[in-house]
Amino acid sequence: MTMHVYYQIREAVYFLLDSYGLVEGTTESNANKNGLISTLFESADNRIMLTWDERNEFGYAEIWENNSWSKLSNKVMKSSDIVFKESIDKLCREIKSYL
Repeated sequence: MTMHVYYQIREAVYFLLDSYGLVEGTTESNANKNGLISTLFESADNRIMLTWDERNEFGYAEIWENNSWSKLSNKVMKSSDIVFKESIDKLCREIKSYL
C-alpha cells in the first residue's frame, strides 16, 4: 500500500460524502499521543467522523445522532489490497445507509 491506509479510506469516504453535500472539516492527528487520526465531515443535517486507530490498525466511522457519536459496525482493517478495498466499500455502503 503506497498511501497511508487512513488516507486511502478518507479519499473513498470523501467522494461519497461530497456527493451528499457533506464537507470535510478538521483533521486531528494524535498519532504520537494515542494513535488516532480523525476527520470530521459535516453538512447542515449530518456529521460523520472518520477515524484510523494506528495502534490497532483499523479504521471506522461514527455518526452524530441524538447528541452523541455512534460507531458504525463495519471496520476497515489493514490487510491485502483486495480485502482492504472490499472493507472500504462495505464501510461506504453502511455510511450511505445513514444519509
